[in-house]
Formats: sequence, C-alpha cells, structure tokens
Amino acid sequence: MLHAIDKGFLILFCKKEYSFFTVILVAAVFALLATAPVAYDFANADAPRHALNGAFVLDALRATRSWHNPISYAAAYYARYPSLSIGFYPPLFYVAEAAVFAVLGVSHVAAQATVALFTLLLAGAAYRLARMILPRWPALGATLLLLGMPEMALWARQVMLDVPAEAMLMLCVLCFARHLRRGKGRDLWCVALALEAALYIKLSAGFIVVPLAAALVAARGWQALLDRRLWLAGVVMALLALPALWLTWRFAAVNLDNVAGQVAGPALFSVSRWAFYLKVLPRQVGWLTVILAVPGSYFLRRQARDGADKWFAVLLAGWAGVGYLVFSGIRVHETRHDLMLMFPVALAATAGILGLLRDRLPKLAAPACVAFGAGTLLWSLATPVPRIAGYAQIADRVASVAPPHAIVLLSVFRDGNFVFAMRARGNRPDISIVRANKWLLRFMVDRKWGVGQSGYDRNGLIAALHDHGVAVAVEQRGFWDDLKQMALLEEILRDPSLYRSAAVVAIRGDLSADDRGALDPPCANCRENNIDVLLPVAPAAADPVPIALDLPFLGGRIK
Repeated sequence: MLHAIDKGFLILFCKKEYSFFTVILVAAVFALLATAPVAYDFANADAPRHALNGAFVLDALRATRSWHNPISYAAAYYARYPSLSIGFYPPLFYVAEAAVFAVLGVSHVAAQATVALFTLLLAGAAYRLARMILPRWPALGATLLLLGMPEMALWARQVMLDVPAEAMLMLCVLCFARHLRRGKGRDLWCVALALEAALYIKLSAGFIVVPLAAALVAARGWQALLDRRLWLAGVVMALLALPALWLTWRFAAVNLDNVAGQVAGPALFSVSRWAFYLKVLPRQVGWLTVILAVPGSYFLRRQARDGADKWFAVLLAGWAGVGYLVFSGIRVHETRHDLMLMFPVALAATAGILGLLRDRLPKLAAPACVAFGAGTLLWSLATPVPRIAGYAQIADRVASVAPPHAIVLLSVFRDGNFVFAMRARGNRPDISIVRANKWLLRFMVDRKWGVGQSGYDRNGLIAALHDHGVAVAVEQRGFWDDLKQMALLEEILRDPSLYRSAAVVAIRGDLSADDRGALDPPCANCRENNIDVLLPVAPAAADPVPIALDLPFLGGRIK
C-alpha cells in the first residue's frame, strides 16, 4: 500500500527515499525527448499546427492590440501564418506551450519539451497511483512499461495533445484516490482542477467521471453521492468548463461531427466499430503485455478485494470499460485516441508478472517487473520515430530570397511544417503566407467532404498572381492536381517564361502517399518529393490587391 500518499504528490520529486526513482523517471522522459524529432520534421500533419498555436498564444499575449479585438487579431495572424488551428481544440496545452516558448524561444524543440514536461507529470502520477496496489519496484516497472508502450512512446515524441491530456487525467485520478483514502475536501478540489485541465486539453477526458463515481459508490455507498462538497466542486467544474464547450460549439463543429457520426467511418452497429481498439491493442502495447494483462487482471482484482482499497478494482475496470465504449462510440478511430486507457493495461501486465512469479520465484518477481518495463521502453526508444525533413531548409531559403513584405504562395502537402518553420526560424515577420488551396478552393478541413473551386482561366490566374503581389511561390508537383484550379496553378508556375527557380529542396523521411512516397509502385525518388522555390520573372505588383480567403468552418472570409 502507498503509505506516503497522504503527504502529497510532489513527494515523488522531493523526498529523499524517492530520489532514486525520480532520477530513473526523469531519465526515461529525457530519453524520449532526446529521440524525438525536433528539427521541424513533423510527420503528423496536426503536430506543427499544435506548435504554431502555442506561438500564437505567446504572440497574442505580447501584442497589445490583440486584447482589444482578439478575433480580428487571430484572423490577421492566420492571414500571415495559415496553419493556425487554435479554435479546434481547448487552449490549455497552447498556454503551457507559450510559457515554455517565452523561456526557450519558439522552436520545435521547445514545443516538444512542453510535451516532455507533461510526460514527466504523467510518469510521476502513474507511479504514485500504481503504488496504491503494488510494491515500490513493481510500481516503477509498471510506470516504465506505460512510458515504453509503442503507442505511448510514439505520441510522447510528437507535439500532440494525447499525452498531455492523459497526464492531467492521471493526476485527476490520483487526487481522487487521495480523497477516498483520507476524505478531505481539498482533494476534491484537486480532482476538479485536474479534470478541468484535462478537459481544456482534450474534451474526451471527461469519460473518467463515470469510473470515478462508480469507485466512490463502491468505497462509501450511494449516500456518498449526496456529499455537498462533491456537488459544490462539480458545479464549479461545470461552470469552468462552459468556455471550452462554447469554443468547441463555435469553432470546432467538425469535431462535433466526429462524435455525432456524421463523417466517414464504421457504421454504428458494426463489428469493426466496436472491435477496432481491441484489434489494435497488441500493436499499441505489445503482445506479451496483452498476454500478461489477462491473468494480471485477476490478480489485481483479488489483491484489491483482499486489501483496504476494494474500490480500486472498480476504478480500474470502469476506467478501461467505460473508456473503451466511449472511444469506440466516437466514429473516427485512431490508435492514439485511446491512450488514456493504457494505465490499467500496464498495471495489469505488471500484476501478471508478480502473480506468476511470487509463489515460484519470489525473489525474481520485483526485478522481473522492472526489467520488463525497462526493456519495453528501451525497445521503443530504439524504434525510429516517423519524421519528414526538408521544410526547415525551404523556410530558410524563402527567407533569404523573398523581398521585403513579400506575399509567399504555398502549394505543398505539408503546409504546417513550412508555416511553423517560417514563424520559428525566420527573421522575416514581414512575410505573409497564402495557401494556394485556401485561395483557389473552398473546403471544410478535409477535401473528401466536398470541394468548391474558383473560376480562373489561365490569363485570369496569371493576372491574379501578379495583382495580389505573389513574390515567391513554394510549390510541390502533384499537389491536388486532380482539381482543375490546382492543375492550372501548377502549369503556370512551371512555365519558365513566367517563373524561375530559386531553389529545389528534396523532402526526405517516412513519406506517405500524400508525399508521393508510398505509392504503388513505390515512388521514393519522385520529382513530387522535390519542392521548388520559384520567383516571378516579372516583378509582382508593388501595391498588391488583398487576397480574400474562405474559412467555411468559421463561416466567414478574411483578407
């Protein structure tokens, strides 16, 4: 049992008896950071947008004019850095990111360091929670196993929201455990604030409320639900959550579509929908972890039943069961979405090792737990993380050739990588970037939901490029060239009488079909994997006409 839990969570990082474990967990998190992509080589299309959102928060806090009209400031920021997605997700991670940027400067490594801080919080809370039912060394093994699960180790090394959200959820559960053990009201406020923080990173963390309520009833009976302190904390938490819900309703209707099942995905009453996360579990955590978790679930239940914290088994079962139903019910399935369910699996697998060895080889049980967790982490650290390199060099080249106050036309698959690199690396705040697909097309987030096209002919588009002051074009062959307007743009940019090459940069790494690197047959050396920096033969208009961009998910236009 965790004899020191009453002394607070921070004991892990400051009490002498835990100093060795602290060093191990800090080293594990640092190893994850050291092996993460930090050279603007994001592989996930959302990652550079999450990084840019943190830069936006920092810039907005520093800009006095943003306080007078924040919507106008955000629109102007998007017009310069058109990969902003601040409205799609709650803002807490971006606020934390802005704080790190304020200290370290805006960079990919600083954005990844923000994720690492949340990962360290996750490790500390997971260890303390595991100690409620496991001895010290096995609890350390369970924590290392959690960090080392292939899916966890992957997303802990990407600038994504899943691990930070799980860190706050884990802290919420830890505070709840403290409340059940000692019944103090201030622990309820810790639960409410930690859960609120998790919701302000990813709203899907709210599923944990049901398992917490079930564990409360198991520990104290139904009358515990009538506790005035519980209701007061719940009301305050609900009120604090209203802004996040409003932001989701106002700016992220697409995410609501995902929950409501209005986008492509498995049908509601289909096996594929409800078996998806069970099917991918071995790939997420490893087959041996899955096998060990089966008897480990029994050992955990028996240990919790025989101990003083019988509610712990209810909490773990509800955590895994309710979470699985919720994430399966959301029609869009991605393997990272259910990371919040990985702690019960790690705990069960570690309990499986203990249960199988403690009677036969009791002296090896604890070391085996640590060895299994550490081995899993080392294996994941040795597994290369997907990365796409080259966009930082493109940004540097554009910054060097663009004239003052240049308009840069961007027509590439991974626009976010380039845009964030321009904000972070460049010393050219005078440059504004226009995404060609946002100018010539009208679509809501994903083109498969429908695309409208502008009606330019060749002469009209040539004139528009000049009149709008496009001084530099960054273009990748084949980018959405199945659409008439995008094909026409490529044809014009490739006309040597109209545009000349200033640089050609190769895109390298784990190329996907979008990069023309995972086609059948393979296309690793395709010209489409080269990005051209192009300059107009005739100078662009000195007094350009503003470009109007449609933002259908916001229901408006910006210039």
